[in-house]
Amino acid sequence: CDEAAELLVVSETLISGVLMFGPRPAAKIPDGDEISEKRADELVLCVGSSMSFFQELHNFTLRCMRVARNIVCQIAGCLTDDLFRNVKVIPVAEALCTVLRILITVDNAVSNNSDLIDAWRMYKMVVREKSTKNSVENVVDEEFGNFEKMIVELDSNVLSAQSFETCIEQDFNPSSTSVSKVEVRNNPNLHAELKSLLVLLFDRYNNMVGSASETNERQQLIGVYGLYALYRRILPANEVPDGKLYKKLFTLFPDRCPIINICGDSAFFPANFLMQYAPFEVKGLDQSSVSKKAVDFVKRLDASFEKQAAQFKGQCLAWIAQCDSDLSASSRQYNTQGGIETSATERIETRASLILKGVVIAYRASALVKTLLALHKALGLPLTTRLVTPVRSLVEVLKAIEAELSNRRRAAVATMHPITLRILAAAISRNFKGLRSIIDSSNTSSKGSKNRKIRKLAACLSALDGSLKGTSTYGPARRFASQLAACACSAPDTGVTLQEAQSAEALLRRLSLLADLDAHIKTACSCTWLYFNRELLSVFFSDVYSNEKKADVAGLQLLINGACDCEPMLRCAPQLNPDGEDEKEGDAYVDEYRSFVLEDVLKAEIVDKLCREVENDLRLHVHTKNLDHMASTNPVVDKRLKIKPFILMQPLVVFDVVLDIHKRVKQYLEASFYNLTTVALHDWLTYSEMKNLAKEKFGIELADNFLPMGSLDQGLDILQIMRNIHVFVARFNYDLNQQVFIERRPDRGAKYLNTISIDSISCSIRQHGLGILNTTVNYTYQYLSKKFHIFSQFLFDDYIRSHLSKEKRWYKKHHKDDTVDNKYPFDRAMMFVKDIKKLGVSDNKTFLDRFRILISEIGNALGYVRMVRSAGMKYCSEAVQFLPDLDEIGEFAPLAGTGIAGGGGSGGGEEGGEKEQLHS
Repeated sequence: CDEAAELLVVSETLISGVLMFGPRPAAKIPDGDEISEKRADELVLCVGSSMSFFQELHNFTLRCMRVARNIVCQIAGCLTDDLFRNVKVIPVAEALCTVLRILITVDNAVSNNSDLIDAWRMYKMVVREKSTKNSVENVVDEEFGNFEKMIVELDSNVLSAQSFETCIEQDFNPSSTSVSKVEVRNNPNLHAELKSLLVLLFDRYNNMVGSASETNERQQLIGVYGLYALYRRILPANEVPDGKLYKKLFTLFPDRCPIINICGDSAFFPANFLMQYAPFEVKGLDQSSVSKKAVDFVKRLDASFEKQAAQFKGQCLAWIAQCDSDLSASSRQYNTQGGIETSATERIETRASLILKGVVIAYRASALVKTLLALHKALGLPLTTRLVTPVRSLVEVLKAIEAELSNRRRAAVATMHPITLRILAAAISRNFKGLRSIIDSSNTSSKGSKNRKIRKLAACLSALDGSLKGTSTYGPARRFASQLAACACSAPDTGVTLQEAQSAEALLRRLSLLADLDAHIKTACSCTWLYFNRELLSVFFSDVYSNEKKADVAGLQLLINGACDCEPMLRCAPQLNPDGEDEKEGDAYVDEYRSFVLEDVLKAEIVDKLCREVENDLRLHVHTKNLDHMASTNPVVDKRLKIKPFILMQPLVVFDVVLDIHKRVKQYLEASFYNLTTVALHDWLTYSEMKNLAKEKFGIELADNFLPMGSLDQGLDILQIMRNIHVFVARFNYDLNQQVFIERRPDRGAKYLNTISIDSISCSIRQHGLGILNTTVNYTYQYLSKKFHIFSQFLFDDYIRSHLSKEKRWYKKHHKDDTVDNKYPFDRAMMFVKDIKKLGVSDNKTFLDRFRILISEIGNALGYVRMVRSAGMKYCSEAVQFLPDLDEIGEFAPLAGTGIAGGGGSGGGEEGGEKEQLHS
């Protein structure tokens, strides 16, 4: 039993190596390329570099076969003992099922790896060609001959997916050197015992499947079907198999679960397995409707999958909340449970049950999602988009349970783990008090078959007590010894009641789960199957990002943890040589998969979309403020994505890489704003507003891009103003103190107001020259003459003149009155405005309003002339600095030298020195 458990641990690495066999990532063989010469050469090289692995796998299967043969002989030997004749050695049968399950898994992994099958076929052709060449040339190579024998052994066993069939067809009769001489093939007692154990294990596991306490019973049922195939091969040919048992195995479990995910993306069909390794015609059993039943099961599962996933998610959330309450450091200090005072033993048992409940939830959720994906893949049925979110939620459930038990509450689990095992061991021992009293009251020293049996029971009970009362670490050997001793002590004629036997069995199962808690957590919560369904990752992350109801950022890291579970398997690829020249070759699959998750999944589905969404949101927000035709968004009605939680979330850890989404978005916005500002400097204000809005709205503080906060545009040109002087004076207001023109009202959609100052006109003069001054002034005065003509016509109008004369006469008569005091009263002014308004209104403007506008335009024109004069003076003052100072004119003759090239003497040297000084 202990060796079977050890083989199961070793098989994980070997099976992972079989699953990962294929072209190396460095070869860059495209997907779907099955016929190219490059792929063929690569596969042959992979087989050559993996030959030591295949030899190790072959030796491993041979060891499994020997263990299976040994276990069968042990079961047959137990039937000859007076004590164990009536004992159901269930742990031994489970160990046999484990060994057979390992061989079935190896065969399944090999047969489902098309790269391995093609590579082995090509490699055999190469070896055959070499052998033929040696035969033609009469070359004798002993090493190559031994190599050919090894190739034949590999081809006849493991690499032809026949290791399980070889195992069940081997000779189980003990060899001549064996201590046991019990017959196996022609042993009806052994056949009945195997059948009894088979039915017992099948009923036990089948009843657990789908129940509230299911763990790994589906995987163990694979070994039960392997045990049935072994039973049929051991059964003599002249003995008719039990049709009811075959029908039970063919229909009872397959109707509930027609497929089991055995490893990777490989599936195990129980009905197909029976038809292949143990065929039997049973009346009334339609064996051709297996596929139809599987399709019907998929349809029922698809219809109920969403509801089941929601139930598991609810159970997981409730379990996590209870763990945070009962397993926290504060709760462990109190002696209450649910408000009721309890003992320490009850509290520890309650918390142990809580831990096991999480493991059970993980096992059930994992079985559900793996069954769904395996069925769809095996039957070639598409996975509807409606099932994407439930599958993703189950991945999050698995990784949340693992994080709760392995990280958050690891201290609580580690503290109470040994105490719980001691309590369970004591509870198991209490079930055998009756047997212990019987043994104590018996005289074991006397001879006789009864006393001999009691002595054996005493030995078993002593072994049970010894294994239970040892250290607090219950390894596989101690657990199997306890189980075997408990089976012997629970036999029907030992005095142990059925209730005590069932209680001891349940407690031993609970002890096994808790003793291997870390292994069970790892197995139940493993999402290695995501690697073989990697196309779902992009859909998962896209589904998370496009969720309009809420931003489920908490599940992102859980999804990534699930995607990274395959890292140990990726490092088991046999064709990679981690000890070679390239130290990183052993991590080739890890690097490739990490790049896929980071670039093709996270960057494409989350980061890039988020960057564009943030930029668009900021741009629309700013444009809504500046542009009248854009309506403001209502955050209550707006159904856009909730993007802020993605920015504020903690950095994501992908394998050994930390991905900070906040930093990625910040870098994107900084680069985008910088590039767009350099292209259009006049939009600097827009991007400055977007930068400030990013900090206020999303908490993104962008770095200063050190670009000029303004435009290189010098404003309106003086020629443009001169040509459109009538438009200019009508649209601008003149600030007399600052000598600057400011636009009254911008155009629709404009982002800024135009201003004209002395500097802008001075720049225009620098561009066009001083000759533009006279032209500008003359053109403006011509425009003023036209305006003054309109001004005079307005004043000489009879209606206007009569009203003005009337007011003039009144003022001359009353200006010395105390009520007037030489000031024109406001009331008379209002009456004058009303009288003018009676003359007519056009475009809601009276004649007086138009006259006021006319005066403003005349003042703007005069102010423009004044500004042109000031700008001309400024230009001259700036240009005069380049003129030489006439009062201090330097003499260049002393610095010119003699003009003789290469002149010698002291004079020449001095002149040369002066030239060098002047040049420098």
